[in-house]
Amino acid sequence: MNSLYTERPWGDGTLIRVERGNFAFEAFSLGAFVVDVQVSEQLCPGRSVTLGFDDPESYKDPLNMGYIGANIGRFANRIRDARFGNYRFEANWRTHQLHGGPQGFSYQHWEHKPYTNEAGERVGVVFSRVSPDGEGGYPGTVAFEIIMSLDVRSELEADFEIRHRALPDSDTPINTTHHVYWNFMGTTSLEGHYSHALPLERLEADDDLLPTGRILPASQDYGLEPGELDLAERAAKIEGGYDCYFIAPKTAGAGALCEAFAGSAGDAGAVARAGQDAGLVPLVRMSTSRMQADFLANTDGFQFYTAGAMGEIMGRKPYGPYAGFCVEPSSYMDALNIPSFPSTIVKAGERYDRRMLTRFAPLV
Repeated sequence: MNSLYTERPWGDGTLIRVERGNFAFEAFSLGAFVVDVQVSEQLCPGRSVTLGFDDPESYKDPLNMGYIGANIGRFANRIRDARFGNYRFEANWRTHQLHGGPQGFSYQHWEHKPYTNEAGERVGVVFSRVSPDGEGGYPGTVAFEIIMSLDVRSELEADFEIRHRALPDSDTPINTTHHVYWNFMGTTSLEGHYSHALPLERLEADDDLLPTGRILPASQDYGLEPGELDLAERAAKIEGGYDCYFIAPKTAGAGALCEAFAGSAGDAGAVARAGQDAGLVPLVRMSTSRMQADFLANTDGFQFYTAGAMGEIMGRKPYGPYAGFCVEPSSYMDALNIPSFPSTIVKAGERYDRRMLTRFAPLV
Protein backbone atom coordinates (compact mmCIF):
# COMPACT_ATOMS: atom_id res chain seq x y z
CA MET A 1 0.00 0.00 0.00
CA ASN A 2 1.41 3.37 -1.02
CA SER A 3 2.14 5.99 1.63
CA LEU A 4 3.09 9.66 1.41
CA TYR A 5 5.00 11.83 3.89
CA THR A 6 5.11 15.60 3.26
CA GLU A 7 6.29 18.67 5.16
CA ARG A 8 5.67 22.36 4.60
CA PRO A 9 6.44 25.54 6.57
CA TRP A 10 3.50 26.52 8.75
CA GLY A 11 3.65 29.53 11.06
CA ASP A 12 6.66 29.17 13.36
CA GLY A 13 7.07 25.48 12.63
CA THR A 14 6.36 22.70 10.17
CA LEU A 15 3.09 20.99 9.23
CA ILE A 16 3.61 17.28 8.64
CA ARG A 17 1.11 15.19 6.69
CA VAL A 18 1.16 11.39 6.52
CA GLU A 19 -1.14 9.52 4.12
CA ARG A 20 -1.72 5.84 3.61
CA GLY A 21 -4.63 4.45 1.63
CA ASN A 22 -7.86 6.19 2.64
CA PHE A 23 -6.42 7.44 5.94
CA ALA A 24 -4.22 10.40 6.87
CA PHE A 25 -3.15 12.60 9.75
CA GLU A 26 -1.50 15.99 10.16
CA ALA A 27 0.72 17.18 13.00
CA PHE A 28 2.47 20.45 13.91
CA SER A 29 6.10 20.59 15.04
CA LEU A 30 5.27 23.45 17.42
CA GLY A 31 3.87 21.53 20.38
CA ALA A 32 3.62 18.22 18.49
CA PHE A 33 -0.10 18.86 18.11
CA VAL A 34 -2.43 16.51 16.27
CA VAL A 35 -3.92 18.92 13.72
CA ASP A 36 -6.21 16.48 11.92
CA VAL A 37 -7.03 12.81 11.50
CA GLN A 38 -8.83 11.73 8.34
CA VAL A 39 -10.63 8.49 7.54
CA SER A 40 -12.35 7.06 4.49
CA GLU A 41 -15.28 9.09 3.16
CA GLN A 42 -17.38 5.95 3.65
CA LEU A 43 -16.78 6.17 7.39
CA CYS A 44 -17.24 9.93 7.88
CA PRO A 45 -18.56 12.57 5.47
CA GLY A 46 -15.77 15.06 4.84
CA ARG A 47 -13.20 12.56 6.23
CA SER A 48 -11.98 14.73 9.15
CA VAL A 49 -12.80 13.18 12.54
CA THR A 50 -11.02 15.67 14.85
CA LEU A 51 -11.39 19.30 15.84
CA GLY A 52 -8.56 21.59 14.78
CA PHE A 53 -7.44 24.90 13.32
CA ASP A 54 -6.51 26.12 9.85
CA ASP A 55 -4.45 28.94 11.40
CA PRO A 56 -1.11 27.94 13.02
CA GLU A 57 -1.28 30.96 15.34
CA SER A 58 -4.24 29.39 17.15
CA TYR A 59 -1.96 26.64 18.44
CA LYS A 60 0.16 29.14 20.41
CA ASP A 61 -2.44 29.50 23.16
CA PRO A 62 -3.41 25.93 24.13
CA LEU A 63 -5.05 26.80 27.47
CA ASN A 64 -7.51 29.31 26.02
CA MET A 65 -8.10 27.18 22.93
CA GLY A 66 -9.24 24.16 24.92
CA TYR A 67 -5.98 22.23 24.38
CA ILE A 68 -7.40 21.13 21.02
CA GLY A 69 -5.10 18.40 19.66
CA ALA A 70 -2.49 19.19 22.31
CA ASN A 71 0.50 17.11 23.34
CA ILE A 72 0.38 17.05 27.16
CA GLY A 73 3.38 16.75 29.50
CA ARG A 74 5.33 16.51 31.61
CA PHE A 75 2.25 15.82 33.74
CA ALA A 76 -1.26 15.45 32.33
CA ASN A 77 -4.43 16.63 34.03
CA ARG A 78 -4.32 18.49 37.36
CA ILE A 79 -1.82 18.74 40.21
CA ARG A 80 -3.36 20.16 43.37
CA ASP A 81 -1.90 23.54 44.35
CA ALA A 82 0.83 22.97 41.72
CA ARG A 83 3.06 21.23 44.23
CA PHE A 84 4.55 17.87 45.16
CA GLY A 85 6.61 17.56 48.32
CA ASN A 86 9.28 20.24 48.14
CA TYR A 87 8.71 20.82 44.43
CA ARG A 88 6.68 23.82 43.26
CA PHE A 89 5.31 23.81 39.74
CA GLU A 90 3.82 26.65 37.73
CA ALA A 91 0.08 27.12 38.31
CA ASN A 92 -2.05 27.93 35.27
CA TRP A 93 -5.58 26.96 36.35
CA ARG A 94 -6.81 28.54 39.59
CA THR A 95 -4.14 27.57 42.16
CA HIS A 96 -3.39 24.29 40.40
CA GLN A 97 -1.33 23.12 37.47
CA LEU A 98 -3.20 21.85 34.42
CA HIS A 99 -1.65 19.80 31.61
CA GLY A 100 1.97 20.63 32.35
CA GLY A 101 1.53 24.34 32.99
CA PRO A 102 2.64 27.34 30.91
CA GLN A 103 5.90 25.61 29.89
CA GLY A 104 4.21 22.33 29.04
CA PHE A 105 4.93 20.22 25.98
CA SER A 106 2.30 21.95 23.83
CA TYR A 107 4.30 25.20 24.03
CA GLN A 108 7.64 23.70 22.92
CA HIS A 109 9.27 23.17 19.53
CA TRP A 110 9.96 19.53 18.63
CA GLU A 111 12.46 18.02 16.21
CA HIS A 112 10.84 15.65 13.72
CA LYS A 113 11.57 13.06 11.05
CA PRO A 114 9.66 10.39 9.08
CA TYR A 115 8.93 7.09 10.79
CA THR A 116 8.48 3.54 9.52
CA ASN A 117 8.60 0.53 11.82
CA GLU A 118 10.80 -2.50 11.04
CA ALA A 119 7.94 -4.51 9.55
CA GLY A 120 6.98 -1.60 7.34
CA GLU A 121 3.28 -1.66 8.17
CA ARG A 122 3.36 1.50 10.32
CA VAL A 123 4.21 4.90 8.82
CA GLY A 124 4.24 8.27 10.49
CA VAL A 125 6.42 10.85 12.19
CA VAL A 126 8.63 10.84 15.25
CA PHE A 127 9.02 13.99 17.36
CA SER A 128 11.83 14.43 19.88
CA ARG A 129 13.17 16.95 22.37
CA VAL A 130 15.11 17.07 25.63
CA SER A 131 13.28 18.64 28.56
CA PRO A 132 15.96 20.24 30.77
CA ASP A 133 16.21 19.89 34.52
CA GLY A 134 13.88 22.40 36.18
CA GLU A 135 11.64 23.02 33.17
CA GLY A 136 8.23 23.90 34.58
CA GLY A 137 9.61 23.12 38.04
CA TYR A 138 10.13 19.42 37.29
CA PRO A 139 13.34 17.68 38.39
CA GLY A 140 15.70 15.88 36.07
CA THR A 141 16.64 16.09 32.40
CA VAL A 142 14.40 13.86 30.30
CA ALA A 143 14.76 12.80 26.66
CA PHE A 144 11.28 12.52 25.15
CA GLU A 145 10.11 10.92 21.90
CA ILE A 146 6.61 10.88 20.41
CA ILE A 147 5.71 8.57 17.54
CA MET A 148 2.50 9.16 15.62
CA SER A 149 1.72 6.45 13.10
CA LEU A 150 -0.87 4.80 10.87
CA ASP A 151 -1.33 1.07 10.35
CA VAL A 152 -3.84 0.68 7.51
CA ARG A 153 -5.23 -2.83 7.12
CA SER A 154 -7.85 -2.23 4.42
CA GLU A 155 -9.74 0.55 2.66
CA LEU A 156 -11.94 0.98 5.74
CA GLU A 157 -9.80 -0.24 8.66
CA ALA A 158 -6.82 1.40 10.29
CA ASP A 159 -5.09 2.07 13.61
CA PHE A 160 -3.89 5.55 14.54
CA GLU A 161 -1.36 5.29 17.36
CA ILE A 162 0.40 7.88 19.49
CA ARG A 163 3.32 6.53 21.49
CA HIS A 164 5.19 8.55 24.12
CA ARG A 165 8.65 7.42 25.24
CA ALA A 166 10.96 8.98 27.81
CA LEU A 167 14.29 8.37 29.52
CA PRO A 168 15.08 10.49 32.62
CA ASP A 169 18.50 10.98 34.19
CA SER A 170 17.00 11.19 37.70
CA ASP A 171 13.80 10.16 39.46
CA THR A 172 10.98 12.38 38.22
CA PRO A 173 7.18 12.45 37.71
CA ILE A 174 6.02 11.66 34.15
CA ASN A 175 2.41 11.34 33.01
CA THR A 176 1.73 12.20 29.37
CA THR A 177 -1.21 12.07 26.97
CA HIS A 178 -2.64 13.70 23.87
CA HIS A 179 -5.73 15.90 24.10
CA VAL A 180 -7.45 15.04 20.79
CA TYR A 181 -11.06 16.10 20.34
CA TRP A 182 -12.98 13.60 18.22
CA ASN A 183 -16.16 14.05 16.21
CA PHE A 184 -16.95 11.06 14.01
CA MET A 185 -19.85 12.79 12.25
CA GLY A 186 -17.69 15.65 10.99
CA THR A 187 -20.01 18.10 12.77
CA THR A 188 -19.81 20.36 15.83
CA SER A 189 -22.14 18.43 18.13
CA LEU A 190 -22.27 15.03 19.79
CA GLU A 191 -25.49 14.08 18.02
CA GLY A 192 -25.20 10.68 16.38
CA HIS A 193 -22.44 9.39 18.67
CA TYR A 194 -22.89 6.32 20.83
CA SER A 195 -20.63 4.87 23.50
CA HIS A 196 -20.34 1.18 24.26
CA ALA A 197 -18.67 1.37 27.62
CA LEU A 198 -16.80 -1.08 29.76
CA PRO A 199 -17.97 -1.49 33.37
CA LEU A 200 -15.36 0.81 34.91
CA GLU A 201 -14.80 2.57 38.18
CA ARG A 202 -14.08 6.27 38.40
CA LEU A 203 -12.26 8.72 40.63
CA GLU A 204 -14.41 10.94 42.79
CA ALA A 205 -13.56 14.61 42.21
CA ASP A 206 -14.16 17.84 44.10
CA ASP A 207 -15.42 21.18 42.74
CA ASP A 208 -11.98 21.86 41.23
CA LEU A 209 -12.15 18.50 39.41
CA LEU A 210 -9.31 17.17 41.55
CA PRO A 211 -9.55 13.68 43.07
CA THR A 212 -10.58 13.17 46.68
CA GLY A 213 -8.83 9.79 46.79
CA ARG A 214 -12.08 7.83 46.76
CA ILE A 215 -12.95 5.37 43.98
CA LEU A 216 -16.63 5.09 43.04
CA PRO A 217 -18.67 2.85 40.71
CA ALA A 218 -18.71 4.35 37.22
CA SER A 219 -22.48 4.16 37.13
CA GLN A 220 -22.85 6.43 40.18
CA ASP A 221 -23.93 9.88 38.95
CA TYR A 222 -22.46 9.38 35.48
CA GLY A 223 -24.37 6.38 34.20
CA LEU A 224 -21.43 4.84 32.36
CA GLU A 225 -22.29 1.16 32.10
CA PRO A 226 -22.35 -1.73 29.58
CA GLY A 227 -24.57 -1.34 26.55
CA GLU A 228 -25.18 1.39 24.01
CA LEU A 229 -25.46 4.92 25.34
CA ASP A 230 -26.54 7.99 23.35
CA LEU A 231 -23.64 10.30 24.17
CA ALA A 232 -25.37 13.61 23.40
CA GLU A 233 -28.46 12.64 25.35
CA ARG A 234 -26.52 11.40 28.36
CA ALA A 235 -24.07 14.32 28.46
CA ALA A 236 -26.99 16.77 28.45
CA LYS A 237 -28.32 15.20 31.66
CA ILE A 238 -25.04 15.79 33.54
CA GLU A 239 -24.18 19.32 34.63
CA GLY A 240 -21.30 20.32 32.39
CA GLY A 241 -21.33 16.94 30.65
CA TYR A 242 -18.64 14.33 31.21
CA ASP A 243 -15.31 15.51 32.64
CA CYS A 244 -14.13 12.67 34.82
CA TYR A 245 -11.44 10.04 35.17
CA PHE A 246 -12.42 6.42 34.56
CA ILE A 247 -10.28 3.51 35.70
CA ALA A 248 -9.26 1.03 33.01
CA PRO A 249 -9.60 -2.74 33.47
CA LYS A 250 -6.42 -4.64 34.23
CA THR A 251 -4.75 -6.36 31.27
CA ALA A 252 -5.44 -9.82 32.64
CA GLY A 253 -9.18 -9.14 32.69
CA ALA A 254 -9.42 -7.29 29.42
CA GLY A 255 -10.69 -10.25 27.43
CA ALA A 256 -13.53 -10.96 29.82
CA LEU A 257 -14.47 -7.32 30.11
CA CYS A 258 -14.53 -6.97 26.35
CA GLU A 259 -17.38 -9.43 26.29
CA ALA A 260 -19.43 -6.50 27.56
CA PHE A 261 -19.29 -5.23 23.98
CA ALA A 262 -20.96 -8.38 22.66
CA GLY A 263 -24.30 -7.55 21.13
CA SER A 264 -23.37 -3.91 20.62
CA ALA A 265 -21.22 -2.80 17.71
CA GLY A 266 -18.69 -5.02 16.00
CA ASP A 267 -16.36 -7.79 17.06
CA ALA A 268 -15.48 -7.39 20.74
CA GLY A 269 -12.98 -10.22 20.40
CA ALA A 270 -10.84 -8.07 18.12
CA VAL A 271 -10.46 -5.54 20.91
CA ALA A 272 -9.60 -8.22 23.43
CA ARG A 273 -7.01 -9.76 21.13
CA ALA A 274 -5.39 -6.37 20.63
CA GLY A 275 -5.18 -5.91 24.38
CA GLN A 276 -3.63 -9.32 24.96
CA ASP A 277 -1.21 -9.19 22.05
CA ALA A 278 0.13 -5.69 22.51
CA GLY A 279 -0.20 -5.09 26.24
CA LEU A 280 -3.06 -2.68 25.65
CA VAL A 281 -6.40 -2.68 27.43
CA PRO A 282 -9.73 -1.51 25.96
CA LEU A 283 -10.99 1.78 27.35
CA VAL A 284 -14.19 2.55 25.45
CA ARG A 285 -15.82 2.08 22.05
CA MET A 286 -17.55 4.91 20.21
CA SER A 287 -19.73 4.52 17.14
CA THR A 288 -21.94 6.31 14.64
CA SER A 289 -24.28 4.96 11.99
CA ARG A 290 -21.25 4.40 9.70
CA MET A 291 -18.22 3.61 11.80
CA GLN A 292 -16.86 2.47 15.14
CA ALA A 293 -13.65 3.34 16.92
CA ASP A 294 -12.07 1.42 19.77
CA PHE A 295 -9.77 3.28 22.16
CA LEU A 296 -6.99 1.18 23.72
CA ALA A 297 -3.98 2.09 25.87
CA ASN A 298 -1.49 0.77 28.39
CA THR A 299 -2.54 3.24 31.10
CA ASP A 300 -4.29 3.10 34.46
CA GLY A 301 -7.33 4.87 33.00
CA PHE A 302 -8.50 7.88 31.04
CA GLN A 303 -10.08 11.30 31.39
CA PHE A 304 -13.35 11.39 29.45
CA TYR A 305 -14.44 14.89 28.43
CA THR A 306 -17.41 15.96 26.31
CA ALA A 307 -16.32 19.62 26.03
CA GLY A 308 -19.13 21.06 28.12
CA ALA A 309 -16.82 23.86 29.30
CA MET A 310 -15.57 24.77 25.82
CA GLY A 311 -16.06 28.43 24.97
CA GLU A 312 -16.79 29.84 21.54
CA ILE A 313 -13.71 28.99 19.48
CA MET A 314 -13.17 29.56 15.76
CA GLY A 315 -11.49 26.45 14.42
CA ARG A 316 -11.95 24.77 11.07
CA LYS A 317 -15.58 25.32 12.01
CA PRO A 318 -17.11 27.41 14.82
CA TYR A 319 -16.74 25.30 17.98
CA GLY A 320 -18.55 25.54 21.27
CA PRO A 321 -19.83 23.33 24.10
CA TYR A 322 -20.16 19.65 23.18
CA ALA A 323 -18.42 20.08 19.82
CA GLY A 324 -16.49 16.85 20.36
CA PHE A 325 -15.23 14.43 22.97
CA CYS A 326 -11.82 13.49 24.38
CA VAL A 327 -10.47 10.14 25.52
CA GLU A 328 -7.24 11.04 27.34
CA PRO A 329 -5.32 7.91 28.44
CA SER A 330 -3.19 8.80 31.44
CA SER A 331 -2.21 7.92 34.99
CA TYR A 332 -4.49 8.86 37.89
CA MET A 333 -4.76 12.62 38.13
CA ASP A 334 -2.88 14.21 41.02
CA ALA A 335 -1.35 10.80 41.78
CA LEU A 336 1.71 12.68 43.07
CA ASN A 337 -0.25 13.83 46.13
CA ILE A 338 -2.39 10.78 46.90
CA PRO A 339 -0.22 7.91 48.21
CA SER A 340 -2.88 5.25 47.57
CA PHE A 341 -2.82 5.95 43.82
CA PRO A 342 -0.36 4.14 41.49
CA SER A 343 3.00 5.89 41.41
CA THR A 344 3.87 8.22 38.55
CA ILE A 345 7.56 8.51 39.48
CA VAL A 346 9.88 7.19 36.76
CA LYS A 347 13.27 6.15 38.11
CA ALA A 348 16.56 7.38 36.68
CA GLY A 349 17.46 5.28 33.63
CA GLU A 350 14.01 3.64 33.54
CA ARG A 351 12.27 3.71 30.17
CA TYR A 352 8.79 5.22 30.11
CA ASP A 353 6.55 3.97 27.29
CA ARG A 354 2.91 5.05 26.90
CA ARG A 355 0.80 3.81 23.98
CA MET A 356 -2.56 5.23 22.89
CA LEU A 357 -4.33 3.58 19.97
CA THR A 358 -7.54 4.41 18.12
CA ARG A 359 -8.85 1.58 15.91
CA PHE A 360 -11.18 2.62 13.07
CA ALA A 361 -13.53 0.20 11.32
CA PRO A 362 -16.91 0.21 9.59
CA LEU A 363 -19.91 -0.39 11.79
CA VAL A 364 -20.71 -4.10 11.90
